[in-house]
Amino acid sequence: MFGEKKAHYIEELIEQGENLHQDFKFAINDSKKIARSLVAFSNTKGGRLLIGVKDNGSIAGVRTDEEYYMIEAAAELYCKPKVDFETKDWNVGGKKVLEIIIPESTSKPHMALNDEQNWMAYIRVADENIIASAVILKVWQKLQSVKGIKINDTEPGKKLLMYLNDNLNITLSGFLKLAKIPYHKGVNILSDYIALGLIESDYADKKFVYKAVERLIVYTFQNQIKLNFMKNTILYLIIGMLFFGSHQLFSQNKEKKVEILISTFLGNEKRSYYGNEAPSKLDSVWKIYLGEGISPAYGTDKVWKGAGWTGQPLLVKEDGELYLVQGAFDYH
Repeated sequence: MFGEKKAHYIEELIEQGENLHQDFKFAINDSKKIARSLVAFSNTKGGRLLIGVKDNGSIAGVRTDEEYYMIEAAAELYCKPKVDFETKDWNVGGKKVLEIIIPESTSKPHMALNDEQNWMAYIRVADENIIASAVILKVWQKLQSVKGIKINDTEPGKKLLMYLNDNLNITLSGFLKLAKIPYHKGVNILSDYIALGLIESDYADKKFVYKAVERLIVYTFQNQIKLNFMKNTILYLIIGMLFFGSHQLFSQNKEKKVEILISTFLGNEKRSYYGNEAPSKLDSVWKIYLGEGISPAYGTDKVWKGAGWTGQPLLVKEDGELYLVQGAFDYH
């Protein structure tokens, strides 16, 4: 007996529909408009265009090479800076489909012209191309800066995180009202906290909203600090500094001593270090300056290899200074 005919690669992609990483185009008639899709994928997580496929998923095919040249013009002339892409030709049932593969960029933002002929940065949200918010633009700027991020004014940030502990999300305008701060300061704080991994941007009901990465519970007991939540353990450190100040948080006197437990994961093996027993040999990625706020240094791939690759920060104290490197830590 013969088995069922295996679906073509392109047919399998079409089955997934239009989504965050994929868009269908029956034909390319305007290089300026297709440039928006190119920059949106490039500014987000990358993706593909299937040229010769209708919105309903039916394959119409492309008849000439004109679509390729329109894409090339879009990427080089109507994307700023230009967007890299790769093309593949596919024959599906005698019809030609052009696959345009766009990788995620390492030099965001890329911009394209809007209907008013203004250069705008677009991002991909579900199956739409959306103009990036001022907060997202600021995040890109900070992630590419070698200066890092320093948080000095902690009161608005404290209000933000406490609000997000009790509510699903907040808009930029809502944060401005909550913290009673001007627009530019609100954009700066939200972008700081996104870049630090404390909150994330989302798009719902035609507007950008901001939500906590994880739910947060804060309480104190017997002059000690305990901050407890699910995954994003960097908040232990940040919230402690926001609420209690770095001097109190890291005071080593007997009344207010805080014990630091550092855990590393190497394969299936877990190793723990307490206080100054932590390994001293490390290449720091992030460094905490006590009394000066938080100043992580971006733009480097140096990590302390012993921390493993858990995606969480590792807190190490050495010679009276605190370091954050790639790894994981628990705070008690």
